[in-house]
Amino acid sequence: MKKDVDLSLDATYIGFDVPFEGELDSRVVYNDETIDFNIFDEEGFGPIAMDESSSIAVEIDFPWGTMTSVEHPLDRREIPVSFEVDKKMQKSLEEALQDHVDLYLASWQKNDVTKLGHLSDSLQETYEYEIESDNESAENGYGYDKQLISMLLDTDNVQVDFTEDDYYLSTIIKENSATGFYDKYDDADREESEYNNEFRYMFLYDKKDWVVYDKSTASADLSSPVELDVASDMVTLGSAKTSKTASAEVSSDSNNDTDSDGAEAVTLDYVYQMVEAINDNDYELVAPYIKSGSDFEKTQSELVDHLNDSEMTQEVIAASVTDVKEKDGKWIVTTDETIKLIYESGKEETEDYGWEYTVEKEGDSLVVSRIE
Repeated sequence: MKKDVDLSLDATYIGFDVPFEGELDSRVVYNDETIDFNIFDEEGFGPIAMDESSSIAVEIDFPWGTMTSVEHPLDRREIPVSFEVDKKMQKSLEEALQDHVDLYLASWQKNDVTKLGHLSDSLQETYEYEIESDNESAENGYGYDKQLISMLLDTDNVQVDFTEDDYYLSTIIKENSATGFYDKYDDADREESEYNNEFRYMFLYDKKDWVVYDKSTASADLSSPVELDVASDMVTLGSAKTSKTASAEVSSDSNNDTDSDGAEAVTLDYVYQMVEAINDNDYELVAPYIKSGSDFEKTQSELVDHLNDSEMTQEVIAASVTDVKEKDGKWIVTTDETIKLIYESGKEETEDYGWEYTVEKEGDSLVVSRIE
C-alpha cells in the first residue's frame, strides 16, 4: 500500500523592524553563524524555517563601530532590532556624560550657557532658565549647592536613530544627585538633599565622539543597570560664608559687603578669562582683571605666551570661592579650582588647585594683584 509523506516545512521570509534608515553595511547572525545579507538593501531574509529554538540577530557597521542587535528566537516574521551597550560603548558614553556634567556645572556657576553646544532647543531652553534663575537668586543673597553623586545606565533596549544625516542613541539613566538652597550669609542650617531621578538621555554622534544632545524625564525601571564612572564635586553658586565671616559682614557697612562680593566676582572672572587668554593667545582677554603695572601683570602675560608656545589648552571644569577675608584694605580670596589640561599630543589631565588671590581697588574697579 502506497503512503504519502508530507515533507513541507514552515518556511518563510523574515523582515527586520529597524527604527532608522541609513546606507550601512549589515549582516544577519543566524544560530551564531554570520551570513552576508544586508537588511537595508534586501527585502527579506530567507526562505527560512520558523523555529523557536533558532536565534537571529543583526550586525550593523555604524560610523563608530560594529554593533550587534539583541538576539531573538525565530518565532515571528518581523524581528525587532535593538541594541545593548557593550564595554566600548559604555566608555564612550561615560566620557560624553562627564564632559556634559562638567560643562553644565561650569556654565551654571559662571551664568553662561554659550559653551554647552550640541543641545536640542528644548534642553537649551531648560538650562538657560535654570542657570539664569539660580544666578538671579544668588545675586539676591541665596546660595546653591549642586553635585552629581553617581549614574546608572540601562544597557538594554538602547535605541539608535538616523535623522537628517545625524545618528542619535538613547537610553535610560538614573541619576543620584545632591542639591542645597540656603541664605548664603547665614548657612548654619545649610544641608544638602539627595534625589534619585530617571532620565532618557539622547546622544548625538559628532564626527568621532558622542555628545549629550537631549535629556527628558522618564518613568521606567532599569532592566540591566550598570554603574558609570561619572560624578562631580560639590559646586557652589553664591559662595557660602562661615558663621564667623557672615557675622563680620553683617556688622560691617553695606559698602564692605558690596566690595567683598565684588572681590569674589572679579576672582572667578579672572580664572575663566585667564584660561580663555591662554587658549586664544590673547592676554587682553584677561588684562582688565589684573592690576596694571604690577609684577603680577608681567608674570601672567609671560605665562600666556609660554603656554601658547607649548600648544597646551585648558578648560575650567569648576571654580568656586571658599573664603574671603579683608586685610589692610585688600581682600584675600581663596578658591577651589578644577582645571583640565589638554596637551598637544591629545593627552588630557585634570588637576585640582587651591589658590589665594589678593584683590584690591584700582580706581573704581577691583583687580587681582597677586596669587599664592
